[in-house]
Amino acid sequence: MTCPQTQLRLGRSQLNSHLHDVGLSLTKKCACGSPIEDTYHMIFNCPNYANIRTDLFDGLENCLVKKIKFYSKNQLMKILLFGENTEDNERFPFNKIIFRKFQTFLLKSKRLVYNQL
Repeated sequence: MTCPQTQLRLGRSQLNSHLHDVGLSLTKKCACGSPIEDTYHMIFNCPNYANIRTDLFDGLENCLVKKIKFYSKNQLMKILLFGENTEDNERFPFNKIIFRKFQTFLLKSKRLVYNQL
C-alpha cells in the first residue's frame, strides 16, 4: 500500500473524486456537502479539516522560501505534494519538514484510511 501523499500525487486515493474516476464510488461529493471531494478541496476548503489545516499552514511558515501569503493555493498544493525547489539540494531539509507536516495533516484527517470491503 502506498502512502497517502503518493496516492494524492497519483490521483488514486480514498477521496470520492478519485474513487469515482475508477468506478469505486457512486459520487464525487464530499461528506461536507461539496460537489467534489478532491485533493484541492481537502487541503484548502473542506470545513471538516479546518483546525488541522490551520496547524499545517502555521507550521509551514518557516519552511518556505517566501511568506505563505505570497503563494497561490495551486502553488502550495504542488509544494505539499512534491516539495519546493527540489532541484536545489539545500532545500532538502526544508522539504523533509514540509513532507512530515503534510503527512501529519493527512494522518490527523483520518480521511485517507483504506477501508477493506
